[in-house]
Amino acid sequence: MGKRERRRKRERANKHQSQRRPAAPQPIIREFPEDAPRIRVMITHDAPEDAQRISVLYWEVKGDGTWARTVSSIGVASNIGAVATAHSHAILLNCPCVNCSEPISVTNRSWANKVGGKYLDAETPSYLCGDCTAVQRREEIERQQRAAEQRRVEQEHAQQENERIKRLIADVIKDEDGKSEPTDPLAVENALALALYVALISYATSNPGKAIPSLTSIGPVGWTGDGEQDRELLLALYYAGLLAIAPESPTQAFARSQDGDGIAFVSTEVAWRVIGGLAAAQERAKEIKYVLQTQPGRAMLRTCGSARGGMPRETRRAYLPG
Repeated sequence: MGKRERRRKRERANKHQSQRRPAAPQPIIREFPEDAPRIRVMITHDAPEDAQRISVLYWEVKGDGTWARTVSSIGVASNIGAVATAHSHAILLNCPCVNCSEPISVTNRSWANKVGGKYLDAETPSYLCGDCTAVQRREEIERQQRAAEQRRVEQEHAQQENERIKRLIADVIKDEDGKSEPTDPLAVENALALALYVALISYATSNPGKAIPSLTSIGPVGWTGDGEQDRELLLALYYAGLLAIAPESPTQAFARSQDGDGIAFVSTEVAWRVIGGLAAAQERAKEIKYVLQTQPGRAMLRTCGSARGGMPRETRRAYLPG
């Protein structure tokens, strides 16, 4: 038997099977008003006769589109409504879906009046039919799922980025902790930077075991009365190898570098530590004070302080000769 004959045999078998299959039961349909229908009532095919009767009485409307009778006039309101809605629903023939223009189905009289108005003939620009409602709900669920997945991915990426930044910060702190041998402070040409170094050593002596606070944490007065000057002087001491970033620096004191591959610190947010230990730093501070007292740097220091608005009295006392 060839392929063509086998195909014909299958088609004949399917045709005979479809002919033997009973037709699907159809609902009982009534329309009101009969001369110009506004509502089509769909009663389930297997509804008991009493339920059919109640459904017709429940949904029937007069010629103007208002209900032919009150629910209470049919029987006990709760029972009538329960029976009618369990075995029937209605289609508002003059109330098209805003999306597809098909008539809208309703499950009870209250919903019918909400959609179609008092006379069941109102335009329904804000209502959808059942099929379009189902599509809209599916689309909304899919949209919410996509949004949730997007949020999950973004949160996962953010968490990964945070973990990466933490590792980069840890590497920076490790490198800073490795700085143990300071450079010669007298090699620093900026006399005001050296004077600030003496003030920082004085602070560290008064607060043993604590990091030198960030510029942000000590407030707008800062060390010299000029925040921008403080930032420049601290960076000069840092790049001269006299200060290192303290491990107490907060996470917000670091940010991704401009190339995106590394980490950079915010000079006003990091805390500082003295390189080489406090005892050795105190000796260096004494040497710096002596040099500033005996060499022209002292006059330059006073000039810089005056030009920038001067230094707080407490800071001057820390490193200027009396």
